[in-house]
Amino acid sequence: RNVDKFKSADQLLPSNYPMPYSEHASIGVQHQFSSNMVLDADFVFKQFIHQDAGDVDFNHYNSVQGPVIPQCVGLQALDPAAHCSNGIFGVRPPVGRSHYKGLLVKLNKRFADKAMVMAAYALQSNVGLSEFVDENNWFAGWGNLSPRHVLNVSGIVGLPWGFRASFISQISSKPPFTARLGSLDINGDGTTNDLLPGTTYGEFNFSGGKSKLVSAVNQFNQTYAGHLSPLGVPIPQIVLPSNFNFGDNFSSQDLRLSRVFKFRERYEFTAFGEVFNLFNFANLSGYSNNLLETSLFGQPTQRVDQVFGSGGPRAFQVGARFEF
Repeated sequence: RNVDKFKSADQLLPSNYPMPYSEHASIGVQHQFSSNMVLDADFVFKQFIHQDAGDVDFNHYNSVQGPVIPQCVGLQALDPAAHCSNGIFGVRPPVGRSHYKGLLVKLNKRFADKAMVMAAYALQSNVGLSEFVDENNWFAGWGNLSPRHVLNVSGIVGLPWGFRASFISQISSKPPFTARLGSLDINGDGTTNDLLPGTTYGEFNFSGGKSKLVSAVNQFNQTYAGHLSPLGVPIPQIVLPSNFNFGDNFSSQDLRLSRVFKFRERYEFTAFGEVFNLFNFANLSGYSNNLLETSLFGQPTQRVDQVFGSGGPRAFQVGARFEF
């Protein structure tokens, strides 16, 4: 096999790879305020098991302890029967998992009296293992995966002279943020981009704030800076920029104004105008989490959507539709 010849491999799957599966449960109540308005409140639980979390080196080839399979010596590298290694043995173990808990509240007013409105709010906790950040401790990558609060409001309103206005408003809180050490391997597992010691995956914008980061950076500079990493690389001092953030809220309001013209019962022509992100919220994203790059850390690099559409730069469009 290739692995016998090259003494290294990547993207391997375990022979006993189990089938991924999920578990779902929910319970809720509903109250009708009037013939046109209903309020729903549901508690939702979802759990996903045996997910793919990426590639991890079972051989620990680049770690400070050295490879699990002994390094090839001399002509062993050319001998397919020799039990030795020349590199990593990347395996995709199905150990990824996540669970979602959410309180979902929805107020729905059906179309009556020339108006329809729906408002949906989610107070949620979505945590899991989605990547490996420490090959000696796989679940160091366990943490928050999505924002805590999400609100969506939409509606349609009938106007005089056959006009109709509709809108969609989307708002969500800041996403989770992880502070990393870029090219530095602080724990000697053979991989870089480690977590800042004293912090956890996806902690910031949830349980951790700027004061927690400043404290962890100060502790790092006292404990690690000026020394050598387990692999002999000099550890620099971390200097935080004067201004930094862990992310941005998302907000977008999209509106449409339309007018329908009917002909002979069978034909319908609709003309409409739309505006996306009416208030032109920046919706910045791509915040750098590399603490070793002072000028970039905590700075946005893009918008959530760089092109035409909801959440992107404010944009207008007009259009028409003919039905028959």
